[in-house]
Amino acid sequence: MDGVGHFGLNGSINTANGSSNAVGGGAGGGAGGGGIYVKSDFKKTTNIFSKVYEDILSTYSQSVSNNPLKKRRQSTPPINLASDNYNPNYIIGCQLSVWHDTAGPVVEQLWTTPEYNLPSEFQSFMARQTLCGLDTKITSEEMRFNIYPEHSIMSSSIIFNARYNDKITKFALSLYMDLSKLSIYQHIHDIIADRLSMLASFILRNYCNNIADQISFTKELVLVCINLEHLYSSNYPHVDILSTFLMDAKPQDNDFFVKVITSHLQTNGSTVVFGTQQAQVLKWLDTLSLFLTPNEKALSTRILTNKEYIPDLVIQGLIDVSLKQIEENIYLSLKPVTVVDLDKMEIFQTHIQYRYTSYREDILKNILLQSQTRSDDKSLNRFKDPSIYIQKMVTEVYSLPMEMREIYLIHYMKLLLRKASFVVAYSQSNECLGINFAKKLKSDLNLPSESDVYTLFGVAEKLQLNLFISAIKLEEMERAFTMFTDGF
Repeated sequence: MDGVGHFGLNGSINTANGSSNAVGGGAGGGAGGGGIYVKSDFKKTTNIFSKVYEDILSTYSQSVSNNPLKKRRQSTPPINLASDNYNPNYIIGCQLSVWHDTAGPVVEQLWTTPEYNLPSEFQSFMARQTLCGLDTKITSEEMRFNIYPEHSIMSSSIIFNARYNDKITKFALSLYMDLSKLSIYQHIHDIIADRLSMLASFILRNYCNNIADQISFTKELVLVCINLEHLYSSNYPHVDILSTFLMDAKPQDNDFFVKVITSHLQTNGSTVVFGTQQAQVLKWLDTLSLFLTPNEKALSTRILTNKEYIPDLVIQGLIDVSLKQIEENIYLSLKPVTVVDLDKMEIFQTHIQYRYTSYREDILKNILLQSQTRSDDKSLNRFKDPSIYIQKMVTEVYSLPMEMREIYLIHYMKLLLRKASFVVAYSQSNECLGINFAKKLKSDLNLPSESDVYTLFGVAEKLQLNLFISAIKLEEMERAFTMFTDGF
């Protein structure tokens, strides 16, 4: 079985020949090959840069003239990304460009890898392509994606405002990647955009504080590169349903089994399984992989050699780690996460839907504005509420002969997807569901429980990231909540 993920869901990224800067739109030439654009039928949340831009400018504006930066026409010597802890495979390099009033677009800093050296002419071309013709009055960041077949590379760039001495100017941070991984890039564009937005925020903070030393920034860049390398190299193998729990005579612990599947679906299939018994961890991963789409399986791993949690791998297993170790970096994940502790038979879940997005933004803003590691806020909560739909599915599966279970599971997941599509359509047709949207949907649509509402929205997120936020009209909910709290 190739997974019960064959919902027929197509990715939201389409090729557009001759439109090299089509991701996110924006000014600039399109020389250098074809590009990719992302359909935006549903409103997505803004990246962290927009959330901290004004705050960082105001926080560090007082001391910008004390130690002015020296403008230069040539960049400093390239910094090697490779180290004892990181051996680049698919990340080829990175470039920071800046617009100077007198020199125009220049390469401020280049990061390279031993196996690939970008020609200086290409570096200058990238600086011109990303920065020419832009207006600093536009304060929002802009994402671009370009393909350069003659160099066998692709680049993802974020263009943003930052302070250079006492003036606001345009910066561009471009990440160069191996073109052979284009098919995977299409599925992780949102993740890369998120990471580039975080890196741009670090640059904004440093330059607003007149810190052009790239050593501390390089550490952040390497962590992002390591994360992306894991995503590019991941791929979950074919799973035979005979090797999963669904072919057992019955679950060892039915309640635990139902809760794991429920939380797994509520967090859009993003799950970490950890314990001390390798065979059990692998069997759980194989079982959970049945509920993933082919695209999600391409961003999952069955390898248990990782010693720490890898943000945005869809499913992953860890051996001999603690819950605290996983929790330390879980906020970096773009999606909510389920964590399963097999030794203690406990299930933990981050906040889900818009609550996770808000929680994550708060942590990142705290790090960027206060220049400190995140606080000890609790990011994982014990999961307790199983879905009635999943309980019914599990009961039916184990009542069937083994040769019929696979077919039943496929059809039941398609049924959940149809129900999820209906819930989303109904939500979008309402002016405002209100803060208690789960209760309202449960009542209006006669759903078994609020946990089923969250499960259906989790399934719907497989269609489009942040579809939930679009459906419930989060902005209207936030305005209503602000009006309510302002009265006290």
